[in-house]
Amino acid sequence: YTKVPTTKGVVGRQYYKSADKLPPELAESLTQRYHLNPYQLGWLGWDADVERVALPVPNLTGDLLGCVLRSESGGKPKALAYVEENAVAIFRCHTSDRLIIVEDIYSAIRASEYMNAAAILGTHLNDERVDTLRKIRCNKVYLALDLDAFDKTIKYAVRFRPYLPMIPVKLGKDLKNHTPVELKEFFNDLH
Repeated sequence: YTKVPTTKGVVGRQYYKSADKLPPELAESLTQRYHLNPYQLGWLGWDADVERVALPVPNLTGDLLGCVLRSESGGKPKALAYVEENAVAIFRCHTSDRLIIVEDIYSAIRASEYMNAAAILGTHLNDERVDTLRKIRCNKVYLALDLDAFDKTIKYAVRFRPYLPMIPVKLGKDLKNHTPVELKEFFNDLH
């Protein structure tokens, strides 16, 4: 399994740890919960030491910037991020010239079946992240933060319009929670 570079503590100080394969019962649970297909499950790993799913944070070229360790059993905090400052997880769809920006990695992985997807690992968008997103060079860019952050979606679309024109999208529910049919309809309805 791939060694995942991660940053712990001070930005720039890295350690390497191999992620294990997902336990079969967890893979089945993630398939049921988030409708992940076998290819998408292949992106994920397991950290048995902390009993968390290891979610990759790939950059534009597919190199790993670190990982997010996410609890699927109610552990607190829900996610532990081991990434460089202002990292964006980019999942490419080479048949698309569109990009959707979301909060979390599961949603980005699911969205990448239809278009390029980027997870900003929360709701904070700044100049450095916008610069990274511009390098993806897509003709249309959608900003689809979770429903509880729609005010930020509008604020960011206005603030960064001169640098990265983004079409705000109001989600009814997180993309990761859409069934396959709902997700296909969602992306078919984006113009």
